[in-house]
Amino acid sequence: VSELPKCVKMIVSSLPDHAEFDCLSKLRANLPQGGQFVGVLPITDHEQMLEYLLRKKGRKISNTQMEAVRVALKDRVYDSVGTPLWLNVVAESVSEWRSFDGVRHAISPHVVDLIKDHFSRAEKTHGVFFTRAVLAYLFCSRGGLAESELQHLLNLEDDVLADTYEWWVPPLRIAPPHLLSKFLEDNQVFLARRGDGSGRDLLSWYHRQFWESCESYCFSGDDGEAVRAQRHKEMADYFGGVWAGKSKPYNVWLSSTVQRPHFFPGETGKNRHVPHQKLVLRGSLVEGGASLVINLRRIKCLVPH
Repeated sequence: VSELPKCVKMIVSSLPDHAEFDCLSKLRANLPQGGQFVGVLPITDHEQMLEYLLRKKGRKISNTQMEAVRVALKDRVYDSVGTPLWLNVVAESVSEWRSFDGVRHAISPHVVDLIKDHFSRAEKTHGVFFTRAVLAYLFCSRGGLAESELQHLLNLEDDVLADTYEWWVPPLRIAPPHLLSKFLEDNQVFLARRGDGSGRDLLSWYHRQFWESCESYCFSGDDGEAVRAQRHKEMADYFGGVWAGKSKPYNVWLSSTVQRPHFFPGETGKNRHVPHQKLVLRGSLVEGGASLVINLRRIKCLVPH
């Protein structure tokens, strides 16, 4: 902080100390003592804040629908009820309700359950295999993924392609790009875009509780660790360039989908149109110099997986 220019100020938000971590105490220990810590007051008029968030979306809910929100607000068992994150997720959810729909689903008073409900509804809109693949890749990534990287990973995921190709098999063996665009548009308020020095904008969840909810949603159950290991392997194969310029064999489901008589009988694999992951993008490691450009994404992402 002492190295910042005098005209630059930095604002850092922190959770209060918790049984699992001491964020605030560690922050205080590394900053000069003084009056620079300001506690954020809790929201007192939750309905007014929710109505404001809905107005920003050009939406409004009926009295019956607002009553469903009040029921959740009255449940004070969970500290997350009425927090800015909880209100944001609720606003995003109920903004889809039409006045004649009534209450389309219950509103959980627990923010983690509320986020999981959001993921569950996303599966109905975007497909189970597609949604779970995107969620898992975002969680397993270190610092986030570029939109193009997400698209390429989906191209390599056979179950996503098989589910997507239910009615028609396109000539290129890729996941239709508009599917990812729609998913990201529907979740844009929960995603952050940030750089990592590689020149790309990376997508990641903007709040810690989305990461926690994502982990629980994607990797719970008896096969949770096996699913996690498989996702890491898929990402390692991608950032290692294993399938670049090659024909990737189909699994049983994708084979049966592609090989239908009116599509591509006998086809057992095809190029998924993913890029080569060269270590050096420009220049030479031996010669070095200003012209040398290293593939930072390969270096940062291959090793952790």
